[in-house]
Amino acid sequence: LQPDFSNKVVFKKEKKALNNEMSGNNSAPENIVYHSAINARFEENPNYYINPSLTIDDKNINLEDIEKYYRQYCHSGNITLFIGIHQPTHIQIKNIKEIICDVKTHNHKKNEFPTVKYSRFSIVKKQLLSQRVYLTLTWPGPSYKNDLIEFYLLTYTMKLLVQGQEGRLFQILRVENSLVYGVNGLTQFLNTVGMFAISTAVETKDVLLAINLIIKEVNKIKNGKIDKKLLKKHLSESNSFNQKGWRDNWKTFDWICRDIAQQQKPLSKKHFSEMNNKILKNPLLISAAGKKYLNHRHLNIIFVGKGVKKIDLS
Repeated sequence: LQPDFSNKVVFKKEKKALNNEMSGNNSAPENIVYHSAINARFEENPNYYINPSLTIDDKNINLEDIEKYYRQYCHSGNITLFIGIHQPTHIQIKNIKEIICDVKTHNHKKNEFPTVKYSRFSIVKKQLLSQRVYLTLTWPGPSYKNDLIEFYLLTYTMKLLVQGQEGRLFQILRVENSLVYGVNGLTQFLNTVGMFAISTAVETKDVLLAINLIIKEVNKIKNGKIDKKLLKKHLSESNSFNQKGWRDNWKTFDWICRDIAQQQKPLSKKHFSEMNNKILKNPLLISAAGKKYLNHRHLNIIFVGKGVKKIDLS
């Protein structure tokens, strides 16, 4: 917890490399889409807002600014300490206790972050020299502080919509209407907020039809029209992946650390199976989660591409 902030030569070189990397990445279409989606979903919130381009202020950041930020957040009050060990010796246990005691003596106070408010319905248009329109629809999602089952209910909702060629949106948008090549989904669960996003690339003339078809399929799930056979397949695959993962020590340790950091308790193999069985027996739990989070009053629609300013949703 005591890094050396005195080497200005190394900082100058790394800053130049990082600025070049950011300048290149920020102009990529997929990053413009993601930044626009995040900024619309969590508007006016400094903890989540992503500046789409480097500003003069960014370029003027110095080593003292980095150290000040580090001291503010990277201290013992924010530490979650994980130690994984097989058949520990007395010496190892002693060393571990000394590490824990050393951390406790610093006695820093844990940082508190403000509650985030979701934006209401909005439309964002970004001009880009592309013959296709990158279309993204986002809704609020649960955070890690919500009931754990809601995390999985939204995950399986996304699987039903976009995973593989069996996904409903692939069938509707690609197979039945030949509007797109593929459909992508993102379920992002953060500390106090979450986001459920569906994204695809479509010709400008087909944008309105694509939006209507996506919303229609989301509404079907919210109204209880769930492909139980496909849901059973996804649940079975998740159970199988989970069973194999628990036989891998590194994956097990990684999962336990993540669960404790996010939910303050580990999700056991038994609990995971019980939760999946609960969803299998009552698929309408997915519909209930959809009604709770996929509220169109909080829908954000993001357009990135050539001629998007002319798209009229009125």
